Amino acid sequence: MKPRNLRAVAAFGVVLVALTGAGSSDGGGCRSHSSSGKKTDSKPTGHGKGGRSKPSATNATSDVRITNCAYDDATERLAARVTVRNGDTLPYAYDFTVQFTTGAGDAAVSATSSRTDVVVDGGASTTTELTTPYTGSENGPQPVRCKLQSAGRVVQP
Repeated sequence: MKPRNLRAVAAFGVVLVALTGAGSSDGGGCRSHSSSGKKTDSKPTGHGKGGRSKPSATNATSDVRITNCAYDDATERLAARVTVRNGDTLPYAYDFTVQFTTGAGDAAVSATSSRTDVVVDGGASTTTELTTPYTGSENGPQPVRCKLQSAGRVVQP
């Protein structure tokens, strides 16, 4: 069997045990532990009738990093380069929002930009760029600050 298929079978088994509560002395089925003792996400992937489930923030904020934040003169937009590193063995779809802040005092401008469904295989990373129009009155605002406002992830089937 291919390693990818083994991961899928193992993930299915963990989710099945978590949902049925098998092996749990407290009767609950919301938490499961892998053989390594690490807590695993046991939320549904949301690809069934009910639609996509809300992303879990577990580990997502530590997986998502802003690597560059600036004003792009050519497009007159605020831009953030974001790298997502999935240190887990399972593939995840990440959703995240970056908050941009420029200037100071009364001249401060704040805006956000979001990205959804950035799929990253287990053990891999990807880089993407988020942009938003600059609505301030001055050309080339300085400084530009970026902050990860929120991040979540869901297991991909």
